[in-house]
Amino acid sequence: MIASVFLSFRFEELCVQKRAAIFAVLLNLCEMTSPQGMDELFWGRNHEDVNDWAERLTMAAEVRDHNVDKLFKIAKLNLRGRAKEWFRRLQPVPANWTELRNVIVQKYGGIDADDIRMKMDAIKQKPKEKVQKYFE
Repeated sequence: MIASVFLSFRFEELCVQKRAAIFAVLLNLCEMTSPQGMDELFWGRNHEDVNDWAERLTMAAEVRDHNVDKLFKIAKLNLRGRAKEWFRRLQPVPANWTELRNVIVQKYGGIDADDIRMKMDAIKQKPKEKVQKYFE
């Protein structure tokens, strides 16, 4: 009985260790095969901040000592979903990172979330103002 419990526990422990080892190998494989900067993806979704994406991508390129030509190529590779489809149809096609950054910020820049928050915080209901009027 004790031997079977011990063997069962040891088997489960080996399974956990094996899963951890496989995960570590896969993680290393992903890191080795993915191009530098691929962690800065941009999908063109409403909640994404294109300025933040561009800044993070620029900083990642600087850390990795990429020149602007490589940064431009990486940026194009990092576009996904709506942003990728938009870029495929874009005319004229940007020739460099500066042009791409300008057109993508123009397309997806919108209003800064902090600006919206500040404007909403500035709205106050006046004394004796009806709730219906306040929400208009």
